[in-house]
Amino acid sequence: MKCYRKYIILVLAVLLLASCSQQKEDDQKTSGLTIEPLELNKKEKVLINKTGVNFIRYFKLNGHLKKNEDLKIELDKYVNGKKTDESMSSTNEPNLTFQDDILSFGIQTLQEEKKLILFMGLTNGISSTTESKNKITASSYGNVLNKKIKLIKESPVYLAAWMGTSKNEIHGGFEDEEGKFPDAVKQSELAFVYKITLVHREK
Repeated sequence: MKCYRKYIILVLAVLLLASCSQQKEDDQKTSGLTIEPLELNKKEKVLINKTGVNFIRYFKLNGHLKKNEDLKIELDKYVNGKKTDESMSSTNEPNLTFQDDILSFGIQTLQEEKKLILFMGLTNGISSTTESKNKITASSYGNVLNKKIKLIKESPVYLAAWMGTSKNEIHGGFEDEEGKFPDAVKQSELAFVYKITLVHREK
């Protein structure tokens, strides 16, 4: 009887260890989902300049999603420092594994029409929209994220931003925000902010 009890305890211990090991493996996969800026070489920059896109920033995504997780990629619009309902967003990410998958945010200025064409690059395509520049005469554009960072569930990572003003100069920048919301946007007349969030996948 004692041997039988020892056998049962041993089996339970093995099952428990296996369960813990699987959970740890799943956690490691999630914690390995990272995003970072992608730097272009000189030849790539020349090719991009010939497309007519004035500003563009690239980011690369690596790691894994659990089956109940999703990526929400958004381009938010701000007017006079306040977020509007005019946002572009993408969910239902078809991939669960990423290896240097590229995301991007670009802007093309149409001077004569006084408009902006905004591009939001996704893992499986690209979305675009056209916005009026109104009286915008000066603008600033750049990365909000400047280093590799792990995605944490329900915590947005701000990647890049553009902001404009009708005045002769614009104050503030994005370079020191390290993926957090750029406070300079609150002082702008018009702004667009590109971000990514790890979220729960809707059924």
